[in-house]
Amino acid sequence: MAARGKSTRGGGRKTEATPERPPLELVVGFDTEWVNANRADDSLPTTGNVLISWQLAVVLPNGKLLSRIFYPEGDTRRHRLSLIKMLSKALFDAWQNGDIKALPPAWRITIAGHFLRADLTTVREFPKLKTRVDSVRKTFTTVTKPIVGTVLGRKATIYFADTLLLSPQGSSLKKLGEVIGRPKVELPDGAIERMDLLRKNDPALFEKYAVEDAIIAALYYLKISEILQHELGVEDRVATLGGAGVHMIKAALAERGLAPDRYFGCERREGARHWLSCLAEITPFAANCYHGARNEAYRIGFTPTGTRLYDLDLRGAYTTAMALMRVPDWESAHATADIEQLAVIGGAMTFARVRFEFPADTRYPSLPVRAGARGLVYPLRGVSWCGGAELVVALAQGAKIEVDAGWRVEWEPDSPRPFEAFTRRINDIRKRAKAAGNTLLDQTAKEIGISAYGKIAQVVDTMRSVHDGGVDGVRGKRVFDTRAQSMKTLPSSKITNRMMAAFTTSMVRAMISEALARLPADAVLATATTDGFLSSVPVEKLDMSGPLTKEFAAARARISLDDPGAWEEKHRIGRALVTKTRGTITIEPFDANDPGKPVLARAGYKLERKPAYPWEECAEWRRVYAGRDYETISRRKSLTSLRKQCLHDMDLVEEMTNVRLNMDFDMKREPIDPFDHEGLLCSDTRPWETLEQFMVARDGLEAWKKAQRRVLRTLADYRDKRVWTATREGQRASGSTAQSGRPPLVNAFIRAATRGELSPCRWTYGQLAALLSQCGVSANIDTLKNAKRRGELALGQIHELTAPEIQFAESLYRMKPECPLDKLVAPNSPAATDLAALRSSTICDHCGAAFARQRATARFCSTACRVAAGRQLKKSA
Repeated sequence: MAARGKSTRGGGRKTEATPERPPLELVVGFDTEWVNANRADDSLPTTGNVLISWQLAVVLPNGKLLSRIFYPEGDTRRHRLSLIKMLSKALFDAWQNGDIKALPPAWRITIAGHFLRADLTTVREFPKLKTRVDSVRKTFTTVTKPIVGTVLGRKATIYFADTLLLSPQGSSLKKLGEVIGRPKVELPDGAIERMDLLRKNDPALFEKYAVEDAIIAALYYLKISEILQHELGVEDRVATLGGAGVHMIKAALAERGLAPDRYFGCERREGARHWLSCLAEITPFAANCYHGARNEAYRIGFTPTGTRLYDLDLRGAYTTAMALMRVPDWESAHATADIEQLAVIGGAMTFARVRFEFPADTRYPSLPVRAGARGLVYPLRGVSWCGGAELVVALAQGAKIEVDAGWRVEWEPDSPRPFEAFTRRINDIRKRAKAAGNTLLDQTAKEIGISAYGKIAQVVDTMRSVHDGGVDGVRGKRVFDTRAQSMKTLPSSKITNRMMAAFTTSMVRAMISEALARLPADAVLATATTDGFLSSVPVEKLDMSGPLTKEFAAARARISLDDPGAWEEKHRIGRALVTKTRGTITIEPFDANDPGKPVLARAGYKLERKPAYPWEECAEWRRVYAGRDYETISRRKSLTSLRKQCLHDMDLVEEMTNVRLNMDFDMKREPIDPFDHEGLLCSDTRPWETLEQFMVARDGLEAWKKAQRRVLRTLADYRDKRVWTATREGQRASGSTAQSGRPPLVNAFIRAATRGELSPCRWTYGQLAALLSQCGVSANIDTLKNAKRRGELALGQIHELTAPEIQFAESLYRMKPECPLDKLVAPNSPAATDLAALRSSTICDHCGAAFARQRATARFCSTACRVAAGRQLKKSA
């Protein structure tokens, strides 16, 4: 506010108003150094973090850089310093030294740090500070209100900015230093864990390293702020790159005269955003059609020797899919069960719940079915919530589709495509950045494009009426609110829209599915991950004639004339080792003379010590995969939770936890013709017929691993797993366990026979033991007595028979064809069918051929075999 001019008494001449000087704007980098006692030896005096130092790097408006380092006077919390006092001391010294010519009327200070949660919790006033900052993605920043205080007797407005939230893909501070030309100081191995010893032994190196981290944070914040303002047009202060994306989308809408709330299907009533009344029914339906990406492994183990693989990706997958959207005519939303109205690509937004069945020989079905927390499965038949583009692909594959329900939203006639303009701008910025060698600008623009989709889809998965957690499933992602100091449900963003999110993801999944469906019959397909796949087909050999590919390529041409194709090659490699979904290890390079970069998908795990080179890491992962067992663990860092830190005023403590390494195939597809190669299980796969088959197979795998404490590493493991799962229910029904070494049918027979429940057959203990021995089963009299003591047996509980059980039944029927084994199996089950077939046929004692049983005592298939057997018996005698 400008100061009023003063006037003399009697109406004399007024003085000119003196403009109020603006506040002095500063960026201050902030960083701390400490030792985590949990990772050190007994020389440390406490069990918590010991603070070594705090560093401030002040960047003045003229660009001059001032740095200060502060040390605590002791190791306890009462020796910690106040952030405001450290800031005041640094600015006072700058004023005394003449770097700040005069104290300003006010300060506007941005404190920048990389992962601020680790630093702000170390200052003395954290118990008061924690309720005056915002929490985003488990760290601290300023989103709403800044802190207003006093520094050197002047009003100070203080903002916090976490460079982790403003960097591409959560880059490390080392990476940020590289992109701004300010590399971190290198330390000897092991020094970072014992900074107290480094300070004691080499104080100059310690201070150089510590101060440089604060400087990098400050300079990166200034650089990214400049990029956001001048390159991307984001003039407002934003806490995240996602927030920058929202700003750019709103600007693109404003340029076309579109109101953001209306465009995203909302209206303002009483100060709050509400869905338009015409969308009351479609919004939960569309949320049910919102799924993640298509992620599958199509092979187990090594890919065929001599096969070369190409890692192909959709160009700008999600931003290009968004670019297909025009201006929705929300009032046009209407329910329809007409497949022709629903199976469209870009002509409208459509969503459906359908019953489907693909032809039996379909290699890669294209309609997703949710399997709860296990993600998406693509069976041959079932019920799917899907988008219109996925229906187009499924119909082209010959699927029979019955629509249960569907919705369609039209576009306003001849309306613009706002996201196309947004994507074009992102693409142009990246092109210029690459040409200029500006990696930071390129990666920032890419991250903003990706995060824009993330904002549209924010918490949409929690809005389904059909929830993965079932009727009692907890809906909504819970996050800790630092200002309220309590948990809350993460809200949607300002541009969240369920219909647009479902449309975008279904378009990307459909593009992947169309490409897979059109692969040559002899193609080797390894994996599909999010927006690409790994196969033996190079990009120039892909079938580009599909309707989705043409639509997508047309959108790419509108976005960039220089880069119009739908697909691009990311990597090319030789042989690969496929472990599971999102688990791929490159074994051989495409060209031994020019190895290039390998494909390495770690399935969410990390090595405790990461090798320096990617090819070395691939080799190490192959060793881990080949040598793993049930007890193999992965060491994982665990940090004190944000909630725990705030509620208990705790430091950020890093601990190492042990997690069981799970690199087994996830059974999203059925293995066929498995074999061992180089000591590891290998197999091709095919789609499951139904979701239920997948769930049974996956449940069986998990139960087998836990009960047997084994992993799926070799063909023997796979066969043992199949036998175990096939006999699991029978073992339970027979009241025994697999540890007995006897199949369920044998255990059930023994218990029923000892209790006399197989009338008309009755045996003494000795007779029964002899009979079992003739059938190849070892059981003494004590075993039989113990079986009888186990009590009454529920008959008719066995549903399937394994090969050993069929062999036992065959032997028993040969000697006792009147034995009512069918009492032990469930009526009308596969086991009952097998026993009926065995009773009506037998195996020739002489030649081993199967033949139809004519009488109960038949042992030979023909007179010739009976005579030959008699001669052989006389000869041996």
